[in-house]
Parts: sequence; structure tokens; C-alpha cells
Amino acid sequence: MRRSLTIAATFACLVMPHGLRAQQTDPAGQLAPVRQRLEKALQKTATLPEASFTAKWGPDKKAGLGRDHPLSSAAGVGNTGAASGSWHPDLHHCKFDNDEEDELVFAGRRAIARSSDHDWVVRHGRMADGNEVQFVPDPALLLQLLDGWQLAVMNSQVGSIDDRPVEFVTITLNADQVGEAIWSGAVPPAIAHGLFPVQIFQFAMGAGRRRAPQTPKATVDIAIALDPATSLIQQLQLRAYTASEGPMGKVIVQRIGGAGVIEEEEEEEEEEEEIDEDGPMQFDAAGLPKRPRKKKMVTNYTVRLADHGRATPPTLSDQQKRLLGR
Repeated sequence: MRRSLTIAATFACLVMPHGLRAQQTDPAGQLAPVRQRLEKALQKTATLPEASFTAKWGPDKKAGLGRDHPLSSAAGVGNTGAASGSWHPDLHHCKFDNDEEDELVFAGRRAIARSSDHDWVVRHGRMADGNEVQFVPDPALLLQLLDGWQLAVMNSQVGSIDDRPVEFVTITLNADQVGEAIWSGAVPPAIAHGLFPVQIFQFAMGAGRRRAPQTPKATVDIAIALDPATSLIQQLQLRAYTASEGPMGKVIVQRIGGAGVIEEEEEEEEEEEEIDEDGPMQFDAAGLPKRPRKKKMVTNYTVRLADHGRATPPTLSDQQKRLLGR
């Protein structure tokens, strides 16, 4: 135990200049070394030929509608899931943690899918049973986007993952970066939705005309865990906040009762940690900022990376190769 504490303390001295904790601005340039370490880790991890990953996404457990709420899917915030997989020079593999055991393999211009009830078939944007794919984790794409952006670094702190010391570097995306992250498919689309997605009203009022979509209005923070020994990224934890107010300026939650009767539910008030918006920004143990949650939909997306540069690709059967055109 004493040795672990000594390692953590030594690491803290290396990665955190004096007075850097929970700092939102950087007038003295104290965050410059942090930014350099982040840029090095992003560049190194984004160019890996292969790695494995686990991913989990959905509404924050403390926020608004839960995954089983009758309106959560319609509202766009019920897009909850978990998956694991790996990427390789010419292959991307993703297996979903769901009842159907959905699995996807992407190679070149083609994708194939299977499930517990369906053998491998060619699909485009759909699972094996024909259902649309809402989101497929692609950590390599997210890393490449972050590696190419000028990022607003706001904090650095020492922490650990699986008893291994890491540096959590916190960034906040700007509006353009949020839009690119969502529209590229690098993050779940649900992070852009409040209770009533804007796209529904654009379609209703647009009379079939193509309209330029509005940039998603979301505050997106990402805590990136760096391994100081390897300069590789171990985890990316994203948290997005979007307004949960309906079109008339208040939260509307309705439950469809029996015999077609619609009953209105009152929004439950949650006990919320009091946050002084005018005071210094506070951060949780994983490096994410503590922000007010009242009238907000809060969505998480967490990616854990492993097998950096040495992940084993799935073995393809003759049938899979044929379907992929190999």
C-alpha cells in the first residue's frame, strides 16, 4: 500500500504543476505541458494499427428519464447500449451486449451481421434481423478526430484505473466539434437530443425540403485517461448535457395508459448536489466537471481501450469471407 501511494505521489509531482488543480483558465501557461502530453498520447493512440475496446453509453443514472421510461426511445435519450470489439488495418469488429447477441464486421465497403437467431448476412446500417443500427462504437474514429482538433484543456489530475496510476486530462468540445463528433458517428447521436429532438419539428415544418441541420446544442466534456509509462490512452469518458425542456418551455412527460388514455406525469424533483456556478470548477474522481443538472438530459459514453497495437482480429470463416467479397 505504501509503495502504491509513493508511486501516485511521485506521478502527481510529474504531471501536475503547482496550483494546477481544478483550473478553468491558464493565465500562466501551466496547462501547456498537459496539452503537450495529451497531444502526444492522442497522436500515438490514434495511429495504432489495432486495439481492442469495450464501450458503454446511455442516460446518466442521476439524470432525467431512465432507459425503461416509456418516452425515452422516442425522445432520443433511450439509446442505451454496451459493446466490445477491436479495430485492425482492414477490419472493424463489434459485438453488442444485448439479448440478440448482435455482431457486426466491417471490411472495406461492406459489412456483415449476425445474431443469435440469424446467420451471417450482408447488411448496410442494419442488424441481421433488419433493425436499424442506432450506433456502432468506433473508438479509432473518435481518437482521430480528437487528434486533429485544437482542444480546450481545462484540468489535469491524478487518478487510477484498475489500480494503475493514470493522468486524467479534461477537455470541453466547442460547438463545431460537438457537431462533427455526432455527425461523423464517432459518438452516440443521443447526446445531441433533449426531450424533443429539433429534427422532428424541422421535418414537420419543412414540407419535404432539405434543410441545413442545426448544430447540436450540447455541452460535452471528455475526461481522457493517459498512461504515463506508455503515453497511450486507456479510457475516454464523455458526458453531455442538453436542455430537457419541451417546445413550450417546460418539461412534458406523459405516460400512455390503458384503453388509449394519456395521463400526464409530474416531473420528479431530484436531490442535486449544490454547485456554485460562480466558483471554481469542481471535478469528480474521474476528471469530469461537476455541472448543474436541473432541467438537463445527461448522457454518458465511456470507452476503455486495451491490447494497444496487438489486438487479435476475429477469424473469418469461408462464408464470412465470401459475404465480405474477400
